[in-house]
Amino acid sequence: MQETINPPIVQPRLSGSEPFSIGKKMLGVTMLDFWQWSGSNLMENTMRGVLAEFIVAQGIGASTEGIRESWASYDLHAKDGSKIEVNSSSYIQSWAQKGLSKISFGIAPKRFWDEDKGEYTGEFKRHANVYVFAFLAPRIGEDINPLDLDQWQFFVVSTTELEHRLGDKKTVTLSRLRTFADPTLFGGLNVAYREARKWAPAQP
Repeated sequence: MQETINPPIVQPRLSGSEPFSIGKKMLGVTMLDFWQWSGSNLMENTMRGVLAEFIVAQGIGASTEGIRESWASYDLHAKDGSKIEVNSSSYIQSWAQKGLSKISFGIAPKRFWDEDKGEYTGEFKRHANVYVFAFLAPRIGEDINPLDLDQWQFFVVSTTELEHRLGDKKTVTLSRLRTFADPTLFGGLNVAYREARKWAPAQP
């Protein structure tokens, strides 16, 4: 096995005021400028997914201290120690559309990313205890506002139930999801999570 030449980098949480510089010369540009440029399009698929994770964390009381781990095998840690996977989808995209997008969510089993070894290890499996499917529901582009939490619907399913219903399938459509999970709005997200957690697999 090839040895790693560098350990994982522990990145501190930034405030937004950190300056860009050339050596000791300040450029008058900060991390906030970068964030505004790179992260303001909340309808872009990747950014909408990150936003959905943040929203779900607020709804179930999961920690958003520290920084997000984009390579982790699941998205959130609940206060009870549960691992949560969050997937999002929307009818409306950031580009011009000739029709509404079909709603589906990725649920493929995957290997575990070992940060200390810098490689994927173990068997293909679903590493979360609970899945939250976040659906941004408006059908008209001019009406959509991802920051309005009333526009989101959430389907919360234990991994046990998901595997019972779908086995090793890699995606699930909205219509299929509705056959075994009821949607909830943001205000009911924590209750739905606690109910799903009762049927979730035990912690390893």
